[in-house]
Order: sequence, then C-alpha cells, then structure tokens
Amino acid sequence: MGELVDGMRNERDRPAVLAHTVLRIRSESPDAYVFIFEGVEDVGVYEQWLRASALQVKYEPVLAAGKKQILGYMRSLCKSSSQLLMHVYGFVDRDFDLEVEDLSNLHDLCAHSFESLICSAPALESLLMDEFKCSAYPSARKEVISKFEKVFAEAKSAMLDMNFLLFASQRSGSTVIKKPEKLSHFMTVNLYDIQPKFTDATSVVLVDLKGANLAALRAEFDSLDDLMKFRGKYLYMIFKKWVDLLFIERSKGGEGLFKDVPKLSNAGSCPVTHRRLA
Repeated sequence: MGELVDGMRNERDRPAVLAHTVLRIRSESPDAYVFIFEGVEDVGVYEQWLRASALQVKYEPVLAAGKKQILGYMRSLCKSSSQLLMHVYGFVDRDFDLEVEDLSNLHDLCAHSFESLICSAPALESLLMDEFKCSAYPSARKEVISKFEKVFAEAKSAMLDMNFLLFASQRSGSTVIKKPEKLSHFMTVNLYDIQPKFTDATSVVLVDLKGANLAALRAEFDSLDDLMKFRGKYLYMIFKKWVDLLFIERSKGGEGLFKDVPKLSNAGSCPVTHRRLA
C-alpha cells in the first residue's frame, strides 16, 4: 500500500501534470497569461503584490505541487523553446537553496520565502492603523512596534542555530530526520518576551551532517541577511502568535501597550492572513 501511495504522489508531482493544466487553460483562454505558484497561500500574496505594482495583466493562477515541479516544467519549456514561454511564468521561493538556475520566465524571491517579507514592522503598522483602530495614536503605535521589534529579534536569535542546521542540510544535500512543524515544538511566544523550548538546537532539529564541511557552511550562513537566514514559516508562526496576543491586550483597553487608547467596541478577533499582510 505504501508503494502505491508513493507512486500516486510521484505521478502527481511530475512536471507533465503542470504541462497538461497549462495547455487546458491556454485552450480555454488563449490570451491569458499563466502564473504558476508553489502553493495556495502564494496566490493571495502575489495577487496583492501585483495589484500594487505597475504591472496590470490578466492571468490565471495555477498551483503546483511544490518548487521542484515548477523548476522541472520551466526547464522543459526552455529546452523545447516552446511558444508557451511567451505566456507562462513560474514563481518560487528561494528557501535555503543557492540562487535558482537562470531560466526564462522563472522568478525567485530575494528571500527565503514570502513569509520572510510579509512578517514585518510595516505590516504590523498597517494592522495597527486598521484592525487595531490606532490611526490617531502615533505614540502608541511607535511603542507597539518597538516592542515587536525587540521580541522578534529575540525570537530570531533563539532559533538561529536551529535554522543553521536546516540550512546546512539543504546546502550539503543531507537528510533532515526531524524538524519542528508547530510553534509549540520550539518556542513559547509572549507579548513581552519569548521562551525557547530547547537549549541545544539538535534536540529539535535532527540532521545527518556526516561529511559536511560545517565550518564553511556556518561562514556562508552567517554572511546571509535576515531575509535569507530564517525559515519563513517559522517567522510567520511567531508573528501571528504575537499579533494574536497583542489583539487580546488591545481589546482590554486602557492598559499595557494601549494604556492611552480607548477600548475597542465589538472587538471580535484579528484575522492575520498571508494575503492581509502582503
């Protein structure tokens, strides 16, 4: 049964599946561009980015089964010099890879992933102005953003070695045996501080790095800027949890970070989505 499931999964991940989808779309909408994304959350984020850009083009979004499928399909288009290259574009995260191969119509982010770009102080200020109803309280917003930057920096520092192990695995082609999939697996996030749930990163990230040049890998990792150094999904987990806690405090009114801001009426909840942060 396991072999059957693996076979079905491999079949689904083949670039030929994308090729069939693109041809069907082109037959139904000959004038439409086709933009291929890694996953469902990418669609909303890129829609927001493209809407805010000077590029105004009608396109049909297509979800791929990950980065490898997009690379394989775009590679096949380039080799065949297909006329589809005039209408098909692929969008991929950088992850911990080296620069993505230079393929026509393939765009890679200048960051680990889109989460690395949207979990930011400007995104938080936008939330404060709108959902948090702090548009007339610049001093309160400034204090909140200062606190966020402090806590976020602490979180990054705490999980630095954890991310290095994942980086080293990707760069050396080593196997990741275990890695955290939930925030609760590696960190407790509070409004005013964080508490890592490990003292040794190897207790939460288990990687077989035998034969890898760890000194060279560490030097390369340390040279990266923050947009490339941290797994975007972890940054989003931390950001979302902190904003959820912040909204609880905002709903109370008249205390803590919002001591000078009136209490919210009908506070409800603060839905933090990838699309909203973009």
